[in-house]
Amino acid sequence: MTTTNAYNVSSVQHDFSNMAEINQDPSCLSSTSTHHSPPPLAKPPTPPPARITTPVSKPVIQPQQVHQDTSANSDEIPPETVDIFDYTIWSRVNFVLGAIVLGIPCIILSIVTRRYKRKGNVRLAKIWSSITLGMDIFISFLLMCGLVGLITYYNGIH
Repeated sequence: MTTTNAYNVSSVQHDFSNMAEINQDPSCLSSTSTHHSPPPLAKPPTPPPARITTPVSKPVIQPQQVHQDTSANSDEIPPETVDIFDYTIWSRVNFVLGAIVLGIPCIILSIVTRRYKRKGNVRLAKIWSSITLGMDIFISFLLMCGLVGLITYYNGIH
């Protein structure tokens, strides 16, 4: 017989009026009593570790890669234009040795050649280098002719 209490919990009521028929001999009891075994104990929770460590990744060492960045340093000349001459020293010598007016175009041509070298433009650097060389030779020739003319004029050789 099943009844419900005030908390809506059902309970089973047994009629024990027929207790005389129950065998009182313990040998008739089964050795494995499944309905009376206690529930298995829950495994106790493991305590958290005292210190949690995260794995630290080691930095990967890579060899340095060399790349050319001409914008960082404007004085660097790319390797493909290193062998092209800009004749700057010759142009300065022409400028200093008295042909100031004629030496200015040589210096300008040297500057233009150097700009193309720094940009890495091989074709234009070679063209302007040969123009600068021609102009330096021409100015040097004019300086020599002027020097010979001055010497002959002042020594009275006509």
